[in-house]
Amino acid sequence: MSSQISKKTLDEFVKLGGYDIVKYDRKKRRWKGVSKAARTTNLHRDTVTRILKEFPTKPIKKIMPKYYDDFKESTGYKRLKTEIGHKSWFNYAIRDVLTAFHFLGNKDIIYWTLEDIQNIRRNCLKMRSPETDDIHPNKATSLRRAIKALNMHKLIPALEHVSKPPAGKKLAWYLEEDDLIKLIHQVQRPDTLLYLYVGVTSGARHSGIVTLSPERIKTASGEMLIFEPKRKVYVSKVVPSCVLELLNRYIVDFKFRGDQKIFGSSYSVYNERLTKAGRKAGLADITSTHILKHTFVSQASFHGVSLDVISIQTGTEEGTLKKFYRAENIRRIRHELLGEDYGVTPFSEWIEKVLHPHFVSRYKEIKEKYVKTDGVLRSKAVFKREAKPTKKKTKRKFSWKAIKGIVDSEPTTEKGKRLQKYWKAIWELHEKHPEKKYADLKEIFTQGEKSTGRK
Repeated sequence: MSSQISKKTLDEFVKLGGYDIVKYDRKKRRWKGVSKAARTTNLHRDTVTRILKEFPTKPIKKIMPKYYDDFKESTGYKRLKTEIGHKSWFNYAIRDVLTAFHFLGNKDIIYWTLEDIQNIRRNCLKMRSPETDDIHPNKATSLRRAIKALNMHKLIPALEHVSKPPAGKKLAWYLEEDDLIKLIHQVQRPDTLLYLYVGVTSGARHSGIVTLSPERIKTASGEMLIFEPKRKVYVSKVVPSCVLELLNRYIVDFKFRGDQKIFGSSYSVYNERLTKAGRKAGLADITSTHILKHTFVSQASFHGVSLDVISIQTGTEEGTLKKFYRAENIRRIRHELLGEDYGVTPFSEWIEKVLHPHFVSRYKEIKEKYVKTDGVLRSKAVFKREAKPTKKKTKRKFSWKAIKGIVDSEPTTEKGKRLQKYWKAIWELHEKHPEKKYADLKEIFTQGEKSTGRK
């Protein structure tokens, strides 16, 4: 949710000492001195109340180092902002240029030389990659972009042949059959359960799964169209009919439209839910969303699916699958080298007879706990609000001390001024007739108003 208070208003409130005037009463659970703070800062009382609600403590002003201001005032920065300020990567590039600027003793980028670039590559620790003992490729890219924007092409040779970090390590594990079943029975939401089912049976990435909608499910042919971000096209993924059956059941139960996304949550949300389910299941490793593709590759290979078919299904090259995804299949190695019985069922049969019953039973357990409202899946528990105990109505006590406070105040609104005028008249009558109650004074005031012909 974006802030309702502008930075200018907040700065004005802080500058004029608004936080020094107000004080929070913990017993009564309200702010004191709001009206005085409003008069002092020339803000409306409601604005002050919103400031205190959104920023209950005085914001601490971030103190930027002097070299940051020097960089913003440099000619090079101003030219870069003019040339590439509209680019989406501008802030990333400027951050790296700032680091180099400070390392070179606040030297403006327009005066950099080949020796300066070589010095940065050799000695600037903040821009070096520990794996290659050279400038990090991403940092080098930022500097190249800035140099090209300033037409300083003679410096580009100093940023050539930057070493790339070594490729990532192979994920050492995937979900074995027993671990996968344990995970299924710890998933708490229907959408996360179906997300898991689609992931381990299709090999699709998160970025592709979240694009799935009912109109892209081709039940008759046993396929679904999933977006491949690397190729920027929709590709057909072949999945067993039992997967599509449960997916269609979920679509009908929660009334998804044809063009509505079935999995509407973000990467971090599904990551958190699966990780939490993995912890509850007692699994030793983290069950992130990426483990689903590793599980598909390893289990499909284990159940007899050839590597070239897995490559087509996942959109990943065979070499990459061997290097980073597929787990070693000891049973298959022993079968081919020693003639031992392989003893595995085909992949589709394994899904239908082993996994599918667990997915169906878990879906039945959790689907009644959720309802779809405003296009979002929500827990029914959210809508069962507990009845609040009724408060005993107490008669409000009349206080002349409070009236005196109103008379002496300085209202800022027209309504406040009218009320003050009324209570000032009542106060004057009270001073003349201190023995009379407010109801009697109100009657005297009303009769006086009528006698003068005023409303």
